[in-house]
Amino acid sequence: MARRIASAPAIGVAQPSFSSTAVRGPGWDGRFTVLILFLPPALLLFTLFVVLPIGEAAWYSAFNWNGFGRPTNWIGFDNYRFVLETRAFWLALRNNGLIIAVSLLVQLPLALTLALMLAERFRGAVALRMLFFMPYILAEIATGMIFSFVYDGDYGLLASIYRMFGAEAPHLLASPQTSMLAILIVIVWKYFGFHMMLFIAALQGMDRNLVEAARIDGATRMQTLRYVVIPLLYPTIRLSVFFAVVGSLQLFDLVMPLTRGGPADSSRASWRSMTAAGTAVARPATSEAGASEVVTGFASGSCAVADVRTTTGTSSRGVIGPENATTPSRGSTSPRSALTRTCGPSCSTCSHGSVAVAVAHCASGGPSRRSSPSA
Repeated sequence: MARRIASAPAIGVAQPSFSSTAVRGPGWDGRFTVLILFLPPALLLFTLFVVLPIGEAAWYSAFNWNGFGRPTNWIGFDNYRFVLETRAFWLALRNNGLIIAVSLLVQLPLALTLALMLAERFRGAVALRMLFFMPYILAEIATGMIFSFVYDGDYGLLASIYRMFGAEAPHLLASPQTSMLAILIVIVWKYFGFHMMLFIAALQGMDRNLVEAARIDGATRMQTLRYVVIPLLYPTIRLSVFFAVVGSLQLFDLVMPLTRGGPADSSRASWRSMTAAGTAVARPATSEAGASEVVTGFASGSCAVADVRTTTGTSSRGVIGPENATTPSRGSTSPRSALTRTCGPSCSTCSHGSVAVAVAHCASGGPSRRSSPSA
């Protein structure tokens, strides 16, 4: 009898379960079948429409070629030297850096602020989301055409507003000092709704128990936002930053209807626009376009690799949440131990309470902001 009791599993102790799926291997759970069915078509399309065009652009960039016939005049890296010595290239590089800065410092904070307000359920929330997301649906060419009429200093919407106050409307797109500012306004207006929807989706999929626990424990709205909500949004924030940077490097079709890169190359926001309009007048620009495309692809690929490395490095450390509260990954620190170090080993809330309560407790300031029980 004692031997039976000793051999019986203890109540409340999780026993390891070995499912038949884990024993049979990956081929039995359908993953290998899905791999065989869906990987070859995707790999074929990616090779035909991404890898081969990039390879052809790199090949043509080594020739002095006008796009007709077969390239025969090999010049090596002279096209890259020509691109680097062109003033339009450095102006485009400066404008790209300006677009990235505005996207990260204005567009993403605006999207996050609106997402925090519209993620809650109230009357009219869906209509406001659709209203803010609608600019992203418009094609870039259509958006550029619309704002070229809006910014028109003679007959546009801006001119009508200035006439209401008895002033003369400026020609924003015709001035080197204001053309880039006008383009930045259009960029923020068009793309902030996309990032807002990403943040709303992340907020609606968030574990609300952590937020409720923080509020019950006395954390203010700003403390809950800083210590609970924002850390849980880190993966989505990284994704939005990646989209903003890569999209800024590839921006082309929104600028061309507005200014065509002018006046005086002041609004060239893409290296490809330099060869699309600027150098085509002076010389055949096909090979230079290939060189600029290779530079653009290298910059975008570097951002993609950096994003993947950053995401892989941070995901291996674990995220504070109930799913990894007791089983942290190897080489990482468990959320409870990190919270205990924040409040101190004598904090009973972080040592014995749930992880949600511990997060809320640290968000509210821990025992340092509370009076001791003896007091």
